[in-house]
Parts: sequence; C-alpha cells; structure tokens
Amino acid sequence: MQWCTNHPEVIQNIQKCSVCGKMFCPDCLVELKGAQCCAGCKTERVKDVQSGYDAATLELASPWARLGAVMLDGIIVVMPLVIIVVVGAFAVAGFAGGGGRKGSAAIFIVAIVAALLLMFVIPVIYEALMLASSGQTLGKKIVGIRVVTADGGKISTGQAWGRTLLRFVMNMLPYSVGTLIDVLPIFGAERTCIHDMAAKTRVINVR
Repeated sequence: MQWCTNHPEVIQNIQKCSVCGKMFCPDCLVELKGAQCCAGCKTERVKDVQSGYDAATLELASPWARLGAVMLDGIIVVMPLVIIVVVGAFAVAGFAGGGGRKGSAAIFIVAIVAALLLMFVIPVIYEALMLASSGQTLGKKIVGIRVVTADGGKISTGQAWGRTLLRFVMNMLPYSVGTLIDVLPIFGAERTCIHDMAAKTRVINVR
C-alpha cells in the first residue's frame, strides 16, 4: 500500500514525483511539462524546463562524437604539455650534466615525477573546471556536445570533478584495461560510460 509522503493518512490517487521518486497525493504534486513533481522538486524542474532540456527528448551524443571531442582536447591540452616536458627534459639533462652522478640521478628523478604530475594534473584541472562552468571542454564545444545531468540540467561542480577524476584514474590502469571497462557501456541505450554512471551525467548533442 502506498501513502503520501506529506500526508500518511492519504492512500488514494498516490503518484510518484518524477524528480525525487517519492510518493505524494494530488494536493502535493504539480504538473510541469507533462511531469508530476512535488513542491521540493518544483524549482529544479522549472529550471530544467526554462533551460530547454527535457530528459524525455534528450538527443544523446554518439560514441564517435565523444571520441572526437576527447581527441581534440588531447591536441589542445596534452600536446603542448608534451612539448614543454620534452624541452624541460633536455634543459634538466644539460643542467644535471655538471652536478655529478648522484646529483644528476636526483635531478632526473625529480624531473620525471614533476613531468608525470604535470601530464595528469593539468588535464584534470582543465576538464573539471570547463565542465563545471559550462558542461563543455573546448573539444566538446567544437564537436557540439555537452555534459548534463540525467534529466538534462546543468551538472554540479562535484559531478564535474568526480566524473573527470574517475575517467582519468581508469585511463591510467595498465594495458588500457581501465579505458576498455570505462567505455564498453557507451554502446548501450543511454550511451553512458562508467564515469557517466558514477557521476549521474549524460552527454548530449547541442547543435
């Protein structure tokens, strides 16, 4: 038997809020663009309607569009970093040449650690900040796709950082195992990777 969340004594004509999933009586629900929602979720639903997004009509981005965006971001962000790291390595090698064997080894190790941190930290910061701001990295803007919530709204800062960190961590697993596990679900009905599922996000076309 179902009863109203706000009025437990009411057990007739109980319906589910389309946003939070809780059960309410007709007096506690309002209809917005064909969806029933409770008073607590009304503001969120209004924002979704005003933004032009509707979960039922979202046009999900294809795997190839998402791959293209990732490749473009790699060119935009990673390639300049590779050049910086290579130039820095030559500079460190020249500097370490006159510091003796122990000094050279220590400087080389520090340089390698710094390079690895640079190659990981900068792309993560770039992607997370861009997604938190607009749901799009530069690559996604060029391709015409955006990261949104499951119902088509703007993602939160926490979703942007969590999604980005999980994607990069999985990509770091050896032999591309993490990347393969992450992207396999993208060919399903909702075209979500593991990092999308964890962050409760979707990627949609915006053109």
